[in-house]
Amino acid sequence: MHSPRVAAANRARLELQRLYDYYLRTMCGLLPSTPHRILLSELGLLPLQVLWWQQTLRFWNSLAALPVGSFYHTVCLDNITDAFRGGCLQYGQLCGGLLAFSGL
Repeated sequence: MHSPRVAAANRARLELQRLYDYYLRTMCGLLPSTPHRILLSELGLLPLQVLWWQQTLRFWNSLAALPVGSFYHTVCLDNITDAFRGGCLQYGQLCGGLLAFSGL
């Protein structure tokens, strides 16, 4: 069972996806019944979740390229430490895995 924060984030993500689809359909003059995958395929777009992951990985790669001891590097490590201590397990696990992978 997910925490209330995770459930709220999932609802927000789904609502953003619906809003994104609505605007794309409206701009293209398509019916609401047009499937999501066909809409994105015809426009040559990626789903929002893929775009979010690309941005996340780009962000982590930029952090990995920072010199050790720089301000942003220190702030990142501090935030991850706070996530572990605060019990934000999903965030902490994700950050821990990305840190190990990126070498921060």
